[in-house]
Amino acid sequence: MTTQLRDELTRLGDEAPPLHVDPGTWGRGRRARRRDRVVTAVTALVVVGSLGGAGLALTLEPSGLQVAGGPAASAQAGGVPELVVLPPTHLVQTGRRQARWDERVASDDLAVGRGAVAFEVPGSDLAGSAVPMVVGVDGRHHALELPGWQGTVPDAYVPGATRMLALSPDGTQLAYAWGTGSDDSLAAEHEEHGLRVADLRTGDVRDVAFGPGVADMISHVSWDPFGRWLAWCGGVVEAEGQRSSTELVCGRVGFGADVVEPFLWREGGLAIDVHGRVTQTEGRFTWRWNGDVAAKETELVRADAVDAVGAVAVASPDGSTALLGSEEPGQAARFLDRRTGEVTERALGKDLALYDEGAEVHPLGWIDDYLAVALVMPAGDTTYPDDAQLVVMSAPSIPEEFWTYRVVGHVDARESSAFAPRSLSVATDLMTLDEPTIATERPDWPGERGGWIPWTVGLLLLTAASAAFLLVRRRDLRRAG
Repeated sequence: MTTQLRDELTRLGDEAPPLHVDPGTWGRGRRARRRDRVVTAVTALVVVGSLGGAGLALTLEPSGLQVAGGPAASAQAGGVPELVVLPPTHLVQTGRRQARWDERVASDDLAVGRGAVAFEVPGSDLAGSAVPMVVGVDGRHHALELPGWQGTVPDAYVPGATRMLALSPDGTQLAYAWGTGSDDSLAAEHEEHGLRVADLRTGDVRDVAFGPGVADMISHVSWDPFGRWLAWCGGVVEAEGQRSSTELVCGRVGFGADVVEPFLWREGGLAIDVHGRVTQTEGRFTWRWNGDVAAKETELVRADAVDAVGAVAVASPDGSTALLGSEEPGQAARFLDRRTGEVTERALGKDLALYDEGAEVHPLGWIDDYLAVALVMPAGDTTYPDDAQLVVMSAPSIPEEFWTYRVVGHVDARESSAFAPRSLSVATDLMTLDEPTIATERPDWPGERGGWIPWTVGLLLLTAASAAFLLVRRRDLRRAG
């Protein structure tokens, strides 16, 4: 710089008017800078939170809850729950042939411990398939994926009531029908079918062998009162061109055995006692099979007016009496003397005025030789908890003045699309007259899929609003600069 230029600049500076700057300008600039940094940080946190929350929701959605419910705070260590709740319809996925559990609740771990209740949960498919559920002694509901679970029996194939799984009286074993292939009766004779028994303590599963021609599909499974025998029913299909015929057949399996003993089925309610003796009721007739392997047909015990076609029946521990099921509402429970074939009726809820329009009776078992357990379904307009009652009632061997009729539990099917009461089985060894059931909490079922979306959308909207504010703020700062 030359001396002349320096002198000129000095002169201009001395002659320029003084510039007055507001002392607060610098402070405002620093505060704006800090706000800009805070907005940027908050926006980054919201974006990360949104993406992380959405990812977490998507990660948790499939694995979800495998068991639900639990013991109430005042409940004893274990027993039959006083409340059994069917899962919501959205947890049973249906396809063309077979229902499936939603993956959030489905479990292939069969070692759930001692079971208290087992039943089928119907799907909404045209085949009428169902999925199995076991409720433990702690009240937890287990949506099980049983290996080879058959899941359906076409009405045209085996008529009458079906019961494809049964819980042993002590709650440790679960017997069920398994099979491969389709529900087409024409194809059934070329497929594999049989019984399997799952040990709920260990999760082990054993097969019961069905030889060629014994049965092509199993439609009914039940235990004797001590869990020593399994009774089953099904049919043998003979396909001829585009038509087929079915021979109905029953059988039994001894404890630990893996070979069945079949006999001719009379298409009635079936009961098996601790000695392996089978009684059936077909319309007006009572039949009995004493376990003679050489005798393939049941013998007629008595011809009487017993309307129990297709209904389930259960024998008392001493084998003398069977509680008969009913498919039509009535005012009485019917008990069959298995030695004589005589039937005795006992009024349902005598003097309690519970069943103005009658009720269905679905036998479940016996606590002892004198107390039977059943699921009673009132007819007509009923509301929860009166729509499915777990009942303990006296047998005819008890004098009338000492009759007992107690509603000790309920099944809540309000959220399910359907309920098959004949499929219900109960571990009656866990029940006593003084303590038939225990208090449990209601299950906490997962909601319908997509429940995480509103939360994620809210975070994304907050992110967008924060980003928009940041952009506007930066624009204003630039203009001010």
